[in-house]
Amino acid sequence: MSEEMVSIEDLSERLIAICNRIIDELLGRTTFSLAFLIEQVGRYIISAHTSLSPEGKERIRAEAEFLVKYLNDFRDYYFGTVRDFLRAIEKIERMPKREIELLVSHIISCLRRITNEVINGWLVRRVREVRKINEDLFDRYNTFKEKWNGLLEDIERLVSEYGFSIREIERAKELGVPIG
Repeated sequence: MSEEMVSIEDLSERLIAICNRIIDELLGRTTFSLAFLIEQVGRYIISAHTSLSPEGKERIRAEAEFLVKYLNDFRDYYFGTVRDFLRAIEKIERMPKREIELLVSHIISCLRRITNEVINGWLVRRVREVRKINEDLFDRYNTFKEKWNGLLEDIERLVSEYGFSIREIERAKELGVPIG
């Protein structure tokens, strides 16, 4: 029994475009990137959370610093490598569907991890602990969130077009705090 083969030219082009969006727009150094938001939210929490001890402030600073490095590593070593790999296989006309599905699934698992651990797990949770956010950070986060969730929707659309079986990806959550 032969394995189903899939044409990958269009798929690889679309995945390269997605990787470029992740690298350039969302994990880059723009003012609405996740790394920038983490740095800014860390500073905001340290200044706005007056009941934090010096050790608590240092912990927030260290967490933010670690997460920025973590995201930079994802951007440079993971998504950059995946993009280069996709460019290399772009000339191949067909590949086994299962192999492509595994690659797409791996990309999605990394995005899921960033969403769950960094965006919802640290950024949103830390802002909610302070119970407020300044208007500039609120607006930057919402711009980022719209772009991130839009990217996840694009990937889910792509996955469904190719008939891959990958479970839904959780979205970046609302901050759920007032501007203050």
